[in-house]
Amino acid sequence: MKHQNDKRIADFWKGLLTKKQKQELLKELEENADTNEENTRVAFLHAHPDEKDLFSETQYQQILRQLHREMGVEEIKPITTSRYRWYAAAASIVILITTTITINSRNNAIEAGKI
Repeated sequence: MKHQNDKRIADFWKGLLTKKQKQELLKELEENADTNEENTRVAFLHAHPDEKDLFSETQYQQILRQLHREMGVEEIKPITTSRYRWYAAAASIVILITTTITINSRNNAIEAGKI
Protein backbone atom coordinates (compact mmCIF):
# COMPACT_ATOMS: atom_id res chain seq x y z
CA MET A 1 0.00 0.00 0.00
CA LYS A 2 2.75 2.43 0.99
CA HIS A 3 4.70 1.67 -2.19
CA GLN A 4 1.55 2.10 -4.29
CA ASN A 5 0.80 5.48 -2.65
CA ASP A 6 4.42 6.55 -3.11
CA LYS A 7 4.13 5.78 -6.84
CA ARG A 8 0.82 7.62 -7.11
CA ILE A 9 2.24 10.62 -5.27
CA ALA A 10 5.23 10.63 -7.66
CA ASP A 11 2.79 10.42 -10.58
CA PHE A 12 0.84 13.32 -9.07
CA TRP A 13 3.96 15.49 -9.04
CA LYS A 14 4.73 14.50 -12.62
CA GLY A 15 1.21 15.55 -13.63
CA LEU A 16 0.21 12.06 -14.72
CA LEU A 17 -2.96 11.68 -12.62
CA THR A 18 -6.44 12.60 -13.77
CA LYS A 19 -8.60 14.82 -11.61
CA LYS A 20 -10.52 11.75 -10.39
CA GLN A 21 -7.27 9.95 -9.51
CA LYS A 22 -6.06 13.05 -7.64
CA GLN A 23 -9.28 13.15 -5.63
CA GLU A 24 -9.03 9.41 -4.85
CA LEU A 25 -5.42 9.85 -3.72
CA LEU A 26 -6.41 12.76 -1.49
CA LYS A 27 -9.28 10.72 -0.02
CA GLU A 28 -6.97 7.77 0.74
CA LEU A 29 -4.35 10.04 2.28
CA GLU A 30 -7.01 11.67 4.46
CA GLU A 31 -8.45 8.28 5.51
CA ASN A 32 -4.98 7.03 6.49
CA ALA A 33 -3.90 10.32 8.02
CA ASP A 34 -3.10 8.80 11.43
CA THR A 35 -0.87 6.09 9.97
CA ASN A 36 0.76 8.52 7.55
CA GLU A 37 1.34 11.00 10.35
CA GLU A 38 3.00 8.37 12.54
CA ASN A 39 5.19 7.15 9.67
CA THR A 40 6.19 10.71 8.86
CA ARG A 41 6.89 11.48 12.52
CA VAL A 42 9.13 8.43 12.89
CA ALA A 43 10.95 9.23 9.64
CA PHE A 44 11.36 12.84 10.70
CA LEU A 45 12.75 11.87 14.11
CA HIS A 46 15.37 9.68 12.44
CA ALA A 47 16.32 12.36 9.91
CA HIS A 48 18.60 15.22 10.83
CA PRO A 49 18.29 17.87 8.11
CA ASP A 50 20.50 20.94 8.09
CA GLU A 51 18.71 24.22 8.75
CA LYS A 52 19.97 25.52 5.41
CA ASP A 53 18.15 22.69 3.62
CA LEU A 54 14.75 23.60 5.10
CA PHE A 55 12.26 25.90 3.41
CA SER A 56 11.12 29.19 4.91
CA GLU A 57 7.51 29.65 6.04
CA THR A 58 6.82 31.69 2.89
CA GLN A 59 8.17 28.92 0.68
CA TYR A 60 5.99 26.36 2.48
CA GLN A 61 2.94 28.56 1.92
CA GLN A 62 3.77 28.83 -1.80
CA ILE A 63 4.13 25.06 -2.07
CA LEU A 64 0.80 24.54 -0.30
CA ARG A 65 -0.96 27.01 -2.61
CA GLN A 66 0.57 25.24 -5.64
CA LEU A 67 -0.62 21.87 -4.31
CA HIS A 68 -4.12 23.22 -3.83
CA ARG A 69 -4.16 24.69 -7.34
CA GLU A 70 -2.98 21.44 -8.91
CA MET A 71 -5.51 19.40 -6.95
CA GLY A 72 -8.36 21.74 -7.80
CA VAL A 73 -8.95 22.68 -4.16
CA GLU A 74 -10.44 26.12 -3.79
CA GLU A 75 -8.36 28.51 -1.75
CA ILE A 76 -9.88 29.17 1.64
CA LYS A 77 -10.51 32.85 2.05
CA PRO A 78 -10.25 34.42 5.49
CA ILE A 79 -13.52 35.28 7.14
CA THR A 80 -13.99 39.01 7.21
CA THR A 81 -16.44 40.75 9.46
CA SER A 82 -18.31 43.73 8.17
CA ARG A 83 -17.14 47.06 9.57
CA TYR A 84 -20.77 47.89 10.30
CA ARG A 85 -21.07 44.90 12.62
CA TRP A 86 -18.28 46.33 14.73
CA TYR A 87 -20.02 49.73 14.81
CA ALA A 88 -23.29 48.10 15.81
CA ALA A 89 -21.56 46.12 18.57
CA ALA A 90 -19.78 49.24 19.85
CA ALA A 91 -23.02 51.24 19.80
CA SER A 92 -24.79 48.47 21.73
CA ILE A 93 -22.08 48.48 24.37
CA VAL A 94 -22.25 52.28 24.72
CA ILE A 95 -26.04 52.14 25.10
CA LEU A 96 -25.77 49.33 27.66
CA ILE A 97 -23.18 51.21 29.74
CA THR A 98 -25.14 54.48 29.55
CA THR A 99 -28.37 52.75 30.60
CA THR A 100 -26.61 50.98 33.49
CA ILE A 101 -25.08 54.24 34.74
CA THR A 102 -28.42 56.07 34.46
CA ILE A 103 -30.30 53.36 36.36
CA ASN A 104 -27.63 53.22 39.07
CA SER A 105 -27.70 57.02 39.43
CA ARG A 106 -31.49 57.04 39.82
CA ASN A 107 -31.39 54.18 42.32
CA ASN A 108 -28.72 55.98 44.34
CA ALA A 109 -30.76 59.20 44.24
CA ILE A 110 -33.91 57.35 45.36
CA GLU A 111 -32.02 55.72 48.23
CA ALA A 112 -30.57 59.09 49.26
CA GLY A 113 -34.09 60.54 49.27
CA LYS A 114 -33.43 63.10 46.58
CA ILE A 115 -36.24 61.91 44.34
